[in-house]
Amino acid sequence: MMTSLNYSALILAGGQGQRMGGQDKGWVRWRGTPLIEHALDRVRQQTVAPAEVLISANRSIDQYALTGARVVRDVRPGFAGPLAGIEAGLLNAKYEWVLVTTCDMPLIPLNLLEKLWSGLDGRQIAVGAVDKKLSPLTILVSRFLVKSVSAYLDSGQAAVKPWLGSMDMAVVEFEEPESFVNINTLKETNDNSTEQ
Repeated sequence: MMTSLNYSALILAGGQGQRMGGQDKGWVRWRGTPLIEHALDRVRQQTVAPAEVLISANRSIDQYALTGARVVRDVRPGFAGPLAGIEAGLLNAKYEWVLVTTCDMPLIPLNLLEKLWSGLDGRQIAVGAVDKKLSPLTILVSRFLVKSVSAYLDSGQAAVKPWLGSMDMAVVEFEEPESFVNINTLKETNDNSTEQ
């Protein structure tokens, strides 16, 4: 079991929340608590805790800052998608390795960092999977890949999976089927209220 690694954790919360009726997804409640709080708890309780936590957000900036995490905004205009959030995180991370997850995945494994790290096998990026189905926004990535991300976005592309497919990535299997469950719609929340 690894005992220490200085790394940054990045929680993506910068989307438009279109499937949440336009609400800021991070503040939608699930099991009585805002999704961002679930995500922060899971990240901070990793078997190897992060040295810093970043939240990628493009609105509710002051609210996210109150969580104690450092908020980073996209360097691109509009809501350019999760890869733009990853770009912002890699540009701002203090440490070489960045663990990426999203605010709408409240059940990520507490050994996510540890398993992805152990599966790198000399590569610069590892992606979580269940039953060989990739979870493209649950990755451990070297911040030195930011040039690749930026070039991909500059070319007019924004989808995460094709970018991952162009990389020499390690795929790390997780056994628990709920590991990467997304809370994508208001129907999937127990309490549809938000904090303002």
